[in-house]
Amino acid sequence: EGSTMSDPRRKTIDCRDHPSDSGCTLRLEGTEEEVLDAAVNHAITRHGHTANPELREQIRGLLKTGE
Repeated sequence: EGSTMSDPRRKTIDCRDHPSDSGCTLRLEGTEEEVLDAAVNHAITRHGHTANPELREQIRGLLKTGE
């Protein structure tokens, strides 16, 4: 098994890139759908966002590839 670093199939999102009043430092990494599902859930439960398709697409646009 090689390193997953720079794997274009893996996606990341880091709350530190999007500062909030809570000072959240969560970083998620995995497949696009894994990260997207977890990030949407996190945005709703931790940051008070409303669940809707627009939130999901907004977060999809913030995902980074293969870091």
